[in-house]
Amino acid sequence: TGKTVILITHSVEEAMFFADKVYLMSAKEHTITKTYEVNMPRPRDIEGEAFLHLRKEILHEIRNQMAVM
Repeated sequence: TGKTVILITHSVEEAMFFADKVYLMSAKEHTITKTYEVNMPRPRDIEGEAFLHLRKEILHEIRNQMAVM
């Protein structure tokens, strides 16, 4: 429909399943620290290699940010 929707979630999988872009925010400054393009066809295969690879990448970045806190 060409409309933009903003979904805020703590679930990496949910963000990847619904979004074309996932924005990672910092815990302290509440700023966007990284943007991930979710270039996967719909419906998304949550067990597929591309989905799992991107999930791992995002979780790795979250862990790195948490280690710095």
